[in-house]
Amino acid sequence: MATTTNSINNSAQVFTSATNITSTAGNITATAGNVIITSGQLVLGASSGTNGQLPISATGGNPAWATLTSTGGTISYTVGANTLNLESTVNGFTWAAVGVNGNLTNGNGAINAKAALLTMTLPATAAVGTVIGIKGTTVGVGGWLIAQNALQSIWVGSTQSTAGVGGSVASTNAHDGLTAVCVVANTTWEIIDSVGNLLVT
Repeated sequence: MATTTNSINNSAQVFTSATNITSTAGNITATAGNVIITSGQLVLGASSGTNGQLPISATGGNPAWATLTSTGGTISYTVGANTLNLESTVNGFTWAAVGVNGNLTNGNGAINAKAALLTMTLPATAAVGTVIGIKGTTVGVGGWLIAQNALQSIWVGSTQSTAGVGGSVASTNAHDGLTAVCVVANTTWEIIDSVGNLLVT
């Protein structure tokens, strides 16, 4: 067993121990060789981690095992022993015909297929950068209206809709349409592209 108060720093020397090689104040360093673990575990703190975890650093603190997350839900994870598979859950912006009142969904656009007024409510939750859309058609002769949940609002250029359930943005022609992006998580949307003279209330 090799013992040092500061460092093990010799690539030409093999240090072998049946127990532990411990540094209580200094570093254990390999400047030219490798630190190889053949049958033991890499322990951070008192943990060797669980399937799929990675060591994550902390400024001014010790690294720790952590599980990756996707706040916006755009990445899925499959973990196993010594494996971590990441897949994107975003398949691009998708348009679909909608013939009944309902809710707009993140990353999707609604094509109006309702003869009477189609009312679609903003998503209750959305991450910054989330895009939604709505598009009128000849079928949707009654036009469309985007309703809001509490505290939500929509900016159309320099005009902001009334915050909350009393506010809305609506078409004035059957063929009007828009796409909007969330700029404040869950609450605020801005139009990034539109067709027609939209009615903001």
